[in-house]
Amino acid sequence: MQSKQQESETIIGQTTRLEGTIIQKGLVRIDGDFQGTIQSDGAVVISTSSRCRARITARSAIIAGVLKGDIFVSEHLTILQGAKVIGNIFTPILETDGEISIHGDITITCNPETALKEMQQFIEKHPNKMYFSNSLPQFPGL
Repeated sequence: MQSKQQESETIIGQTTRLEGTIIQKGLVRIDGDFQGTIQSDGAVVISTSSRCRARITARSAIIAGVLKGDIFVSEHLTILQGAKVIGNIFTPILETDGEISIHGDITITCNPETALKEMQQFIEKHPNKMYFSNSLPQFPGL
């Protein structure tokens, strides 16, 4: 019997602030504040409570909160009611739910077979721009 390598999960809690790079095999969920880069061969979830300033590359993603930065998805992107994306988007499939706000370039390939190649070309055309200040917000009482 072969053992499958389990995918792990990374969760940034609602009261957590983190700055840096996350490279993950599996789920990354941001409930708190994150600034930096996320690379996942799984899913990335930006919850309604998060404040995320990041450049994200993932297989799939769900955005429910505010994302300031570019997102490059190789399979499927879902943006939920009330979400805001300030940055560029690349995805083969884009699903939206209700009123959303996007400020940036959007490319929807509709072709999963060539998505990875097209995603790399899109990334090369959109260098890492900072859509936010270099400092995380301050939280009174922490």
